This record gives sequence, structure tokens and C-alpha cells, in this order.
Amino acid sequence: MNRFLKHFSATIMAISMSIFAFAQNSIITGTVKSATTKETLSAVTVTVKGTNQGTFTSDKGNFKLNVRAT
Repeated sequence: MNRFLKHFSATIMAISMSIFAFAQNSIITGTVKSATTKETLSAVTVTVKGTNQGTFTSDKGNFKLNVRAT
């Protein structure tokens, strides 16, 4: 019985650790500026390539994007 509990506990810990590793997100922030005038750009779409994750820039050109780990 004691041996079973050790293996069971180790298995539960391994599963829990893998769930936390896959559930991590990243927050990306930045400012979009014109390449020629260096002015900030509002209402610009910012997306993660190959996904449907995206947001728009604010009136000051800033954005904040919560990116899900893949």
C-alpha cells in the first residue's frame, strides 16, 4: 500500500506540473509607429501570425496582447 501511494503521488505531481507548464500565457505590449514619420498610429490591428489572436492600438498607438501558449 505504501509503495502504491508513492507512485500515485508522483504521478499526480507530474500531471499537475505539466498542466501548469502548458497553461502559461505571455503579455506583449508595444507602440505602433509610422515607418516614415515616426508618429504613433491609432486603430491599427495587431495580430499573432498564424492565429486568430489580436487587438487594436489605442488612440496613442499602444497595444497590449495576452498571448496563449501553444
